[in-house]
Amino acid sequence: MFQAFRMFDGRQSPWPMLLASGAAVVLLACSAFARADNCAGGADATGNDCTGGQAMSVRELSEADSHLLYLRGQAALAELRAARAKQRMLDAAAKVKAEEAELKITEAELKTARIALSAAEKPKQGYLAAAKAR
Repeated sequence: MFQAFRMFDGRQSPWPMLLASGAAVVLLACSAFARADNCAGGADATGNDCTGGQAMSVRELSEADSHLLYLRGQAALAELRAARAKQRMLDAAAKVKAEEAELKITEAELKTARIALSAAEKPKQGYLAAAKAR
């Protein structure tokens, strides 16, 4: 512990423990008094009656209201899932269009490369034909 709580002969002082115990007793006594004071009015500060149950001022949900609230939540979740699925579908459609455009560009590059290759091979064929003729 702290050196300030030691006695002159080096032993631990009992005062910190006694002060902490006294503070705990005072805190418990005050909280018990406050609870007794609040319960005298019929309900504590949280709205619960003194038995721990909900006070009668809070409207209880009937079983039908509870089920209706559950169904509304399920409908909201279903709408959210549908919106997400639709967004994924739109994203996928845009990706397909982009890939189709990429394919057309690649096919055009392939066609250009074949034409260039064909044009480069024609003079070689002429040289080969001349060489064979000799």
